[in-house]
Amino acid sequence: MSHLSAPLTYALVAALCLTSAACSDTNEASKENFGQALEPIVADAYCEPLRVSALTTSEHDEAEPFPIFLPIKSSLFDPGNAGRDALETAAHLGLATRTEVKVVAKRARTSEEPSMQNAIRFEPTDKGRSHLRAVDIVGRGGVKARIVSICLGKGELVSVDRWTGPADMFGQRVSQVTFTQRGVDPIEGASATDLSRLAAVQQKTVPMVLTSAGWEVMPR
Repeated sequence: MSHLSAPLTYALVAALCLTSAACSDTNEASKENFGQALEPIVADAYCEPLRVSALTTSEHDEAEPFPIFLPIKSSLFDPGNAGRDALETAAHLGLATRTEVKVVAKRARTSEEPSMQNAIRFEPTDKGRSHLRAVDIVGRGGVKARIVSICLGKGELVSVDRWTGPADMFGQRVSQVTFTQRGVDPIEGASATDLSRLAAVQQKTVPMVLTSAGWEVMPR
């Protein structure tokens, strides 16, 4: 008899909760409640911010991560060169399209006036969409942001292993939750080191806090 994967198990539990009165309270410290809160965090565990010196154009909706426009020329000391190289590699592997265009643009987060510029337009292909995407980050004070990222693979929640009894801390109800994760769906062109990192089963412990919406991973 085959066993359901952990993500599918949690999805089925959530679906049953919509139709069954027997579901536990979302405020309860339980494997199901912790698992549902951890899954989206674990899914992004193998993503890194794609740091680039981007241009802002009238064609780019800032609410969306792509397309990204980069100046055709880059200085040797541009801090965004690592992100540029990652996008060039992604385009070479068919994970992104690369198009040289002329656009009215300015450097992002500057007060300079837009002008006609030669630029490179990058956008994920269907094959690369799961690896080049925005990741939701919750920072200090609960401030949320969407960060354009490149993902080595997708994190999968293997199990919720144990947790401490909820305790009051700084006016909040907190539990230390230990879980196991691994990576799946490796990006094309991943090195042997990256593949090994994805395949390795990792156990982690994070503080989780009880909110009005249920349990959430505590911002750091």
